[in-house]
Parts: sequence; structure tokens; C-alpha cells
Amino acid sequence: MDAQVQHIALLMPALDHYLDKAKRLPTAPQLVPQLMQLLSQPNTEIGKVVDLITHDPALTTSVLRVCNSAFFAGGNPVASIQEAVTRIGFQHIYNLVVSVSTVKTLTAEEAAGVDVNELWEHSVTVAVVAQFIAKDLGDDESVAFTGGLLHDIGKLVFAMVEQNAYADLVREIEGNQSSLTLAEKKAFGFHHAEIGGRLMARWKFPSHLISCVRFHHDPSDAGNYKRFAACVYLADMIARFLGHGCGQQSLVLQQRKSALEILDVSPERVAYYVIQTLDLVKGFQATLKIKGP
Repeated sequence: MDAQVQHIALLMPALDHYLDKAKRLPTAPQLVPQLMQLLSQPNTEIGKVVDLITHDPALTTSVLRVCNSAFFAGGNPVASIQEAVTRIGFQHIYNLVVSVSTVKTLTAEEAAGVDVNELWEHSVTVAVVAQFIAKDLGDDESVAFTGGLLHDIGKLVFAMVEQNAYADLVREIEGNQSSLTLAEKKAFGFHHAEIGGRLMARWKFPSHLISCVRFHHDPSDAGNYKRFAACVYLADMIARFLGHGCGQQSLVLQQRKSALEILDVSPERVAYYVIQTLDLVKGFQATLKIKGP
């Protein structure tokens, strides 16, 4: 682990320099770290969480509109976040708030080399699957869901900053079935998980969530947060099995054994996750009006 810490320390100046000189970057979903910080406090009152959400009228309107969609409809429409929490539960509300807050971050129009609709669909799928796995294993569902939603934010950074150069790189690796992370490392000095993790650190996200992003391709390097990183890695793998991929799939199984060992999950349990999450993914995508493949 010491070698890994040293590597990160040496890489950080290059990551910061890259982000500092960028003319365009994804916009931070500012409510997410605030909400997670509030949730991390013991005995947090639901009222405080509701107050935080309703402080943003546009967000409140969007969340209530989704809550009153056909997927959640159950009679009379809900008129407030407090009522929505009572009706469908806090975890559902959290997922919706984070998703609605993040959609603008992950669907930037200035990106080249990344299909932002495909990225959004894939990210939502990974989030739903990661949450299911975390719940099954007794880990924090909110961290897993949010980490899954933002795990590929680094791809969007490259697509916005490099534009056509990144588009060319993606086409090249898709043509020869090589590794995207290795190609990114060769071209820019670091890969999308590294730049994504650094961006989230600058956004003041909590450490366990940063690790979900930074180490989702190498969960064994995530130290105390390796279970979260492994959860997102496994969810990413399952999302691809379900047909919700994003970009190059080569070497996606490279860390499979390590991730399963970290989580103490058998291959048979993975098959169970694939089956059990299929309808959950479809339902949540329908809620957010995402068109599946």
C-alpha cells in the first residue's frame, strides 16, 4: 500500500495541472456531498435532509415530478418531499435526488468521444446494481449508489477537454479491442478513474466516495475503502452483462477475482445479482425516462 500512496502523491500534481488548465469541466452536483455529509452524522433527522433538498426549488419540482410518475404512482399525487419520503421511503428519495442532481453533470453537450446518453444509461445501471450488492452484503447503499453513478466521470473530463483527440483515441481502441485505461495512460499520463477521482476530491466529496471512482478498475488498491470500490467494479461488470455498457469492454474482467475475494462473493452469487437486478434496472430507468438498449 505504501507504494500505491507514493504513486498517488507523485501523480497528484499532474492531475491538478491538467484540471487547472482545462477550459471546460463537468459541473459539480453540489447537493450530493452536502447530503452525504448530513447522512454520515449519527441520528440525522429526516427533517434536516428534507430541508436541504427543498432549499433548491427546481430540484424539488423535478424530484416530485418523478415521484408522481407511473412507476411510483399509488393514488393521490405527493405534494412535498416530506410526503414523498413517507410514501416511498428515504432510500428511494435519496436515489432520485442524487440522480436528478447528477444528470446535468453527466450529459454535457461539449463532450466528444463519449456518447453522453449511453454514459448516463450505463452510470444509472451501475448505480442500481451497486446499491443492490451493497444492501445484500450489509454495506452502505448510498455510497455504493452514488459511487456507481459517478464512477466514469473521468471519461467526461477527457471528452470535454481533449475533444476530437479523445474521440480518435476511443475509436482506435474500439477498433483494436485494447484497454481504454492503458491507452489513456499512454496519451495523457493518467486514466479516467484517476482524473475522475481527483476532480471529485476537488469537489470536496467524502473519501469513500472518491475511492469508488478512483479505484473502480483496481479495487484492491483502495485501502480501507476497497469494499466500496469492489462493489462498483462488480456492478460495472454486471451492467455490461445486462447490455448496458459504455465504451471499450476489453479487460473488464481483469480484476474480477480480486473483487470477488474482497467482497467474499462466489461466481454463483454474481449470477444471482445479474438475475435479480434486471427488473430493478428497467424500473429505475423507466422512472428517469431512460431508453434501454
